[in-house]
Amino acid sequence: MNSFYNFNNYNPILVRTQPVKEKYFEIIKKIHLIGGSIYLVGGKIRDSFLYIDNNDIDFCITGITPESFIGLFPEAKMTGHFFPVFHLADAEFAFARKDKKISEGHNGFEVITDTSITIEEDLARRDITINAMAINMKDMMLIDPFTGLDDLKIKVIRHVDADAFKDDPLRVYRVARFAATHDLSINRETYQVMSGMKDSLLELAPERVYSEMYKALCSSNPRRFFDVLKFANVLSVHFPEIANLNNEVYEHSMRAIEASVNFTTEVSIRYAILLHDIGKGVTSMPYQGHGEEGVALIKIFSRRLKVPKKMQKMAEMVAAQHMKALKFPEMRPGNKLKLLTVASNITGGIDALVAMVLSDSKACEVPLGFDPHSLIEAMSIFTEVTGAHILKKCPGVKGKAFGEKLFQERAQYISLKSKGGEIMQYNVTLYYTTFATVEVSAESEEEGIMKALKETTVQEVEEQLFSNILPWKEGSTAEPDRVLRKGER
Repeated sequence: MNSFYNFNNYNPILVRTQPVKEKYFEIIKKIHLIGGSIYLVGGKIRDSFLYIDNNDIDFCITGITPESFIGLFPEAKMTGHFFPVFHLADAEFAFARKDKKISEGHNGFEVITDTSITIEEDLARRDITINAMAINMKDMMLIDPFTGLDDLKIKVIRHVDADAFKDDPLRVYRVARFAATHDLSINRETYQVMSGMKDSLLELAPERVYSEMYKALCSSNPRRFFDVLKFANVLSVHFPEIANLNNEVYEHSMRAIEASVNFTTEVSIRYAILLHDIGKGVTSMPYQGHGEEGVALIKIFSRRLKVPKKMQKMAEMVAAQHMKALKFPEMRPGNKLKLLTVASNITGGIDALVAMVLSDSKACEVPLGFDPHSLIEAMSIFTEVTGAHILKKCPGVKGKAFGEKLFQERAQYISLKSKGGEIMQYNVTLYYTTFATVEVSAESEEEGIMKALKETTVQEVEEQLFSNILPWKEGSTAEPDRVLRKGER
């Protein structure tokens, strides 16, 4: 099959790669003048056809040596232990090569480079056909020996060569990631090759696996990554906690992570949503305590893949608290405050709970219809009721007493918020009236408060504070008294 295409029929690639030739015209010209050829390769070609922005510019050079390249461009920076790669003008320049597997691991290759190696030979070592295309920078012709463009048209991932594909086990995860990031299906034979590589996946460094998972979580279809691995029967190698979920819980978890793209772009939050029900894999219906079990599994999961601590802690918090968050509108003020305090100890924690309950609700067979308004509104407590307020109202209070008073005022604030009352500005007067049953007259709220203060001594307020708030905090069904607002009587 002819591997050269006239670009008249493939305007997306022509339009989006022509600027590359223009930007690097002088470099291309110098290479041609000494008898070399230069080709644009890599994801820039693939993504140009799919109308996806890709700023990575990779060139492959044939017909000249690295030494000749350095002679032309002494300012180029060289990297690479096994074969030279040059960085110049925001692009990478490598030389056509052939790889031969000689030992285990992603570094176990013998690399062959010489001026006789053709661009087609270089493309033959690549993983999948849609990545095995090149554009000749001299005449802008597409070189496509493995019909990658045809596969792009039907949005299919197909391996170039089974033996070459098996040389690097990471290609299994790369295929799953491309399926997620580019919304592609996978050729049946490619699935079979991936399934046969299950044992070799253990060779991979955990950081490489994490990197592919991270990129998938950033995508618009993160569940595709895990679905592909499950279908290829390799999910259990690095993601056993997910593989161990029964079909119902697995599907719910996937629907939750699928829904999460509508509510957050934060990868740490998506990671937490992915694992929120992971504890159900080690508990039985009705999954009592699956949140706590999930925390333990998340520690193991995250350590295995060397997930950053920030992401791990977020996932642990969401797993432990998501069942409480789902019941937030019905919770008592003190329990709401406890949940908000735990979540706020992690940057973005409350945002994570909001995204979690929205995703969880959407993932249910019968959506829960969770309204996040009450949870979002309650977030203001940490700016409306602060330690500074307490110190202003109660100079000298410290230690345990300070913590109790801060907790009590915040709980009362949440109680008023949840019942639709307008929150009075915090001042010394409010501190005392907050914990007494005060009926405010419609004629003058201020007069009503002052009258109540005259009739209620500090000792009585303190007694009511500790009799109403603290027993309730420990499990009493009694609610703290509150200020009655206008129109509530």
